[in-house]
Amino acid sequence: HFAQTLEPRDLQSLFAGRADGRQQAPHVFQADLLLAGRQDESDAALAEAYRLLPSAEVYSRRAYIAFALGLDAVTARDVRAFFKTPAWWRSEQAPYLSFLGALALRRLGRPEEDARGLLDQAAPWVMAGTWTARLMDYMKGSIPAAAILDAADDNEERTEARTYVGFEDALRGRRESAISHFRWVRDKGSRNFVEYPLAVAELERLEKAR
Repeated sequence: HFAQTLEPRDLQSLFAGRADGRQQAPHVFQADLLLAGRQDESDAALAEAYRLLPSAEVYSRRAYIAFALGLDAVTARDVRAFFKTPAWWRSEQAPYLSFLGALALRRLGRPEEDARGLLDQAAPWVMAGTWTARLMDYMKGSIPAAAILDAADDNEERTEARTYVGFEDALRGRRESAISHFRWVRDKGSRNFVEYPLAVAELERLEKAR
């Protein structure tokens, strides 16, 4: 297991290469500035990174790290920027970025239609009948938590299902249920999935708040 307290350096290590499936060069992602609390500099570095490499993925890794740090406004902004880039729909991360943005907006207390707007933007690009389509149904509220948990066939799917159910439980005040899901991810989840560090970071926050 990881140490009980996740420091910025731990988050940087946990997220390295996960948001888009490969390690990014330092000049592309300046998430270290965000981790150090230097948000304005991080914003400027991110803008320069996009100028040098105009790709939707420029925004994804910082969005994940911002969410893990509890910086929901930064997360929502980066996710919206992701969906404004040309050809964002080519990215395999698109539906998962919509999940992340929807959770951030919900944690910020924004109107539900804002969260649904992100999900609806990505949904047409998700192949029907796939696991990702089932997750999309869950994030939209079309199926209950029990259905998505039962539908998970392997450890990777269980990692994703328990992470997103855990976040919804936390949002609705079901703290103990959320902690149970996040502990499962920490102890048994697929560590190469981006959901793993999200769950570990949120578990740390919830346990500290007890």
